[in-house]
This record gives sequence, C-alpha cells and structure tokens, in this order.
Amino acid sequence: MNPLEYLSQFPRELIASSEGRRLLTRDDPLLFAIVYLGHHLRRDDGPMSLAQFHLDLAEYAKTWMNPDDAGRHCFIAPRNSGKSTWLFTLLPIWAAAHGHLKFIAAFSDSANQATQHLQTFKGELDTNELLRKDYPEFVQPLMGGNVKRYVSQSQEMIQQSNGFSFSAKGVDSKSLGMKIGNTRPDLLLLDDVEQVESNYSPHEAEKRKRTILDGIFYLNDRANIALVGTTTMSNSLIDQIRKVGEYRREFELAKSLQLNQDSSFETSLQSESNRADNIDYVSLSKDNLTSSNLVSSTSDHLETIEHAFSQSVTEQGIKSLESETTPSLETSECNDSVESIGSLSSRRNQGIDRQDGFINEGLHKSVNNDSDNLLTSAQKSDLKSVSVSDGTSTSISSMRQTDDQTQPSFFEKQQAELEKFNIKSEPNRGEADIEQTEIDDSIDAELQWVIDERINVHYYPAIVVDSEGNEQSWWPEFKSMAILNRDRHTRTFAMNMMNRPVNVDAQYWNEQDIVITEAETYLRTLISVDPAVSTKTSNDYTALVVVSLASDGKVYVRHAEQLRLVSTELKERVNDLIELFDVGLVYVETNQGGNLWKAVFDGIKANFRSVHQTEPKSLRAARALDYYRKDKVRHTRHFDQLEEQMYSFPKVAHDDLIDAMGTGVHYFLSASSQPKAVRKTYI
Repeated sequence: MNPLEYLSQFPRELIASSEGRRLLTRDDPLLFAIVYLGHHLRRDDGPMSLAQFHLDLAEYAKTWMNPDDAGRHCFIAPRNSGKSTWLFTLLPIWAAAHGHLKFIAAFSDSANQATQHLQTFKGELDTNELLRKDYPEFVQPLMGGNVKRYVSQSQEMIQQSNGFSFSAKGVDSKSLGMKIGNTRPDLLLLDDVEQVESNYSPHEAEKRKRTILDGIFYLNDRANIALVGTTTMSNSLIDQIRKVGEYRREFELAKSLQLNQDSSFETSLQSESNRADNIDYVSLSKDNLTSSNLVSSTSDHLETIEHAFSQSVTEQGIKSLESETTPSLETSECNDSVESIGSLSSRRNQGIDRQDGFINEGLHKSVNNDSDNLLTSAQKSDLKSVSVSDGTSTSISSMRQTDDQTQPSFFEKQQAELEKFNIKSEPNRGEADIEQTEIDDSIDAELQWVIDERINVHYYPAIVVDSEGNEQSWWPEFKSMAILNRDRHTRTFAMNMMNRPVNVDAQYWNEQDIVITEAETYLRTLISVDPAVSTKTSNDYTALVVVSLASDGKVYVRHAEQLRLVSTELKERVNDLIELFDVGLVYVETNQGGNLWKAVFDGIKANFRSVHQTEPKSLRAARALDYYRKDKVRHTRHFDQLEEQMYSFPKVAHDDLIDAMGTGVHYFLSASSQPKAVRKTYI
C-alpha cells in the first residue's frame, strides 16, 4: 500500500497548518506516522509502503486512548517487518504527543537493545522540525523546579514537559515497583525479549517466561501490554504463543464444522415452516462457512475511505505544498460561515504534483510558514468535533494491501488446481487475529500459560494464503513472492519468516533432500489417508497426500494437507482431490478406527484399499528418507506443513503428513508387481 493514497483524502489546507495537523492526527496514528515520521516508512531510500501488519498495528494503537480497552497482545511477524520501528518509535510518539499515554516502560532482550530504541525515539524529539513546531511541550525535556537542569534525560529514561515519561531496560533488569511519583506505566512494550538459538535453551526460555510474567506483567496489572517478536528457537515463548493462536483457530473451525453437522437435521425439519413464514435463516452449509465466520481478521474488502468530514475520497491527491503559503490562500477566502467548510473540503485532493516531495519538502516547508491563521473559528470547531467515538474517523482496517507480483510460472498450475476445490482449508491469513475463546482442556500443559495470561495472538506469516488457495507476500513492496519462493525451503526461512522453527538437531530430512520439479506424464495416482477419528484439537490431524508414479520411474508428491474433518465432510474433500488429480486409489491407514473407514469411504469415486501398519513410525520414516536420498521421490511444489514435519522429525507435535506421505511413496516403490489401480467410470 502507498501511504500517500491514504494521505490524499485530507484537505491540504489542514495538513499545512499546525492546528489542522494536530486535530486530524489526534485519533489517527496512521496519519500521524505518515505526516510526521514518513522517513521511517521507506526502505533503502525507496518509496514509502505499508503492509497489512502496519495497518493493524496502527488500528490496535487506538485502544491506548481508552484505559478500559487495556489488553495483552502478542504480534508475531517475519524478521525485518518494522515491528520495532512501529511499536518503539512511531506509535509511542503519536500517543505521547497527544497525551494518550503518560508512562511507557519498554523492554528488550538486552539493555543495549532497549536503550538504542529509546535513543531513536529521543532523536526524533531533538531533530524533527515539524514535530518540534507542533508539539513544543512534548519535545521539551522536563526541568527540575528551581534548578535549571533536566529531571531525567539518560540513556534509560526521559521525562518531557508535557508529563510523558519513557523508560527502556533489558528484560532482566530490576523493574519491580517501577513508578514515577504515583504514576505506574500505562503501556508495557516487550520487543524481541528472547535470545538467539545459539545462546538459548528450554531452561533459559522457562526462566525468561517467569521474568516476564512475574516481574514485568505486574508492574501495572491494568496497563496495555504489547509483546512483539520473531521466533528464535523451536518451542521458544513466541513459538508457544503462535501455537496457541493456531489452536484457537483450529478450535473455532472444528466447532463451526460440528455446528454445521448438528444443525443439518434440524434445518431440514424447519425448511417447510421457514418457507411458509417467508423467514430467512442463516445457512451454516459448507459453502457459506467462510473464514470470516471463524476468525476475526482485518483483511476485509477495500471500502470507500471516508475522511474526517465524512466525505468520500476522490481519485486525486494533494498538491505539493510548495504553494501552500502563496497569496491564493488569503484569510478572506475562509470566512466564518458554515459554507466555508464545504468550500474548503470541496477544493481538497486536487492532485499530487510530486508525492515524495509532499512529505520530504512541501510539508516541512510549512514549518517556518504556518497557515494557522487561515482556519476560521467554524473550521476549528468542526475539526475539534472529530472523534473515534462519533464514527467519522478513518477505518484503517478497511484498507487492504494487494499483491500484483506475478507468480512464478512453475507454481501457476498448482495454484490453478487449488482454486478448483469446493471446500477450502482454513487460510493462513496475513493476520490471524484470534479472539480469546474456550479451548479444549487437553491442550498441552506447557502452553496453558498463554491462555491463563489472556494473551491475544496476532500471527503474520511471510507467505499469505487466501481462501482461494492463492499465495502472496505479506509485504510485496519489501519481498516479492519470487524472493520468498527462492528461500522458502530453508530452515532459516521457516524460523525467521514463517515463525515455524525447525529443530536443529533433527535426525532425518534436510533441505537438500527435497527436489522441486514436475513430471511430464503421470501413470498412476493415489491418495494416502492417515485419518483421525475426531476433530478435537487434542487429536492428530487427518492427513491427505496425493502421490503419483511418473513415466520417469520416480514418485512425485503432488499435494499434501492436514485438516480436521470426519465423516461426509472428509469423503467430499477426498472426492474433490480424486477429480482434481485423476486418482485411481484411496489408500487408508486403519490403525485408528478399523473398519469404520470402509463405511466412511463407501461409494468413493476411486478404488478403496486399507492398510494396517505394524512397523514403528521411526522405521517407516527412515525408509521414506532412504527413498529421498536415492533420488526416487520429488515434490511438485513446496508443501510447508509437510516440510516442517520432515525437517523436525522425530521432535514434532504431529507427524501425520509424514505417515501419509511415507505410506503412499512405499506403495509405489516397494515392489514392481503392485496391482494397477484402475479408475472407475461413473455415468
């Protein structure tokens, strides 16, 4: 997203005046960041850009204005996403300048890291001319009584004349009882509070958790808490929080599917009376059970943006402010009548002569030539009435990023195939904003602390999959899909970009074992199913892996997914895959459920065959690895969940995809006399 598109909705006359800027940005942290701190929104001197992650952070910061909305939130995003820039600099400066917060206490893994963030914050107060002009009390350090010296301007603490204080410390620093006078922190920021994997261990992670929960969280039990970071180690604190967020999403999905099944009979009984009474009931069929019903997300469809005066955005932007102080803007043009407001608003958005110049040059030229005297009393009154609570402020979440990056041709075929599914698995959206909800009591004990501490999880993977199965970058202007696809097979990518770490001491697959290519011709295809008997989150997943024997004699893994479906829903998904990949055999492991699966898949559109495994999982995995090492197995594309299990095995919570993959591969490669699976024809 181009921030200047957002900026273009506001009248240039107001942006050019100090009072106009203050009033417009009072309840709008995104506008504040663009106007005052736009240089932080550029990467390598390129144009400004925003990801959905940044828009959501700005929307979240609005909760700081209301003490009753205080909550605990964890934002998990790829490395170099601008997490520290937004939560240590842009948003705190906005909140402090407008008096929304009085005391911020920030913590990082080391004291040096925390003080560097504070120095960046303080540097803006010292050098940002526009900020210094509009908020003189905020940028001025607090002087101590009759003594002409600063109260606190150290590397760890600053206190400003408007009553704002900012403390930055290492997470292990002594912080119990932290307060200034009677004021305790009203915002606690924790940024990258875990060490890198080489200096970290499960024991150290447990100690760090106790420090955070017992020492920092209760500096003020009514404060806002924002924890932000990237995973540094398998089962680190951030990794545990991500797992809970995904458990919540899966729980909601399973609950909705169960509701769908339970309501189908009742719906059929009510259908006749509903038609008679002409009453519309909400349908819970699978076709209407979209992800928007399951998770709270800010990735909505792009809507018309309304500015502070409730007027629609035009296609034109704001002219360069080089002409903001020209004689054409005389006081006589702005009389005290109500009509002047409409005239002022109708003249806005007359085009952007030079978009970058607007921020870099034009806006800052107004520092020494302010146009406050051009605002009439009527205009000032109208501006002061702007509020979040009146429903007229801009909704940041209504703006959606788009990815125009062309997918590599290698992946186009698979993407097209995925779009044909009638039933979609839950997408890993750019942000899975998981509301607090009841989770099955059997959740892992080591994760229970996340629920007990009421932490809301916001997870942003680097590769976003929409409800149609299409992939895009979480921040296209920063990293295109071509770059992400180039690196996605590595363990460092899994940990730093997807926040799905792989155990470094795994004993089986590594990155070199997986070869991505497509075969010219597929001779025989099967679906290997490792089913679960329940959709409860405590159970394993149902794994579906499509495996084909190709004309070159190699076996190709063409599709892999894990989901929580049973009964008719599972049968329908398998039928979809049969049609999509021209499958001749459904090969089902019956260790759990026994003959149940023959009944479940009765009437399937392919041959059915069951297998009861007697060999240990480790032996089956080792045999599958041997096939890979002998270059007998290829993948047609990257399957993130399968690869995560392969790289982590045997230290992995779920290994269903490995089981299903190994079973299917062994079926084709175990002997040359396997019976040929003939596809059934239905009329």
